[in-house]
Amino acid sequence: MLGANIGTCVTAVLAGLGCGVQGRRVALGHTMTKIVGVALIYPFLPHVIEAIRWIDAFFLRNFLAYPGGLPAQIALAHIMFNIAL
Repeated sequence: MLGANIGTCVTAVLAGLGCGVQGRRVALGHTMTKIVGVALIYPFLPHVIEAIRWIDAFFLRNFLAYPGGLPAQIALAHIMFNIAL
């Protein structure tokens, strides 16, 4: 999930190459935001994983009657990372 977030920066950088200074600046800002976000969350990854598992086991399955599982945990982690970012 963290690699996918950094990987999406490639399209922004490629799009910024064909633009002027502002386009390259936006692409650089997007890339740096994602890299800093990954660097900040990486030391806390075990805690984040436990939180995602707890949310999946408690909230998704009990209140939303959603079966949960690994795909739901990956989606939830991706959504929470991007919202926090």
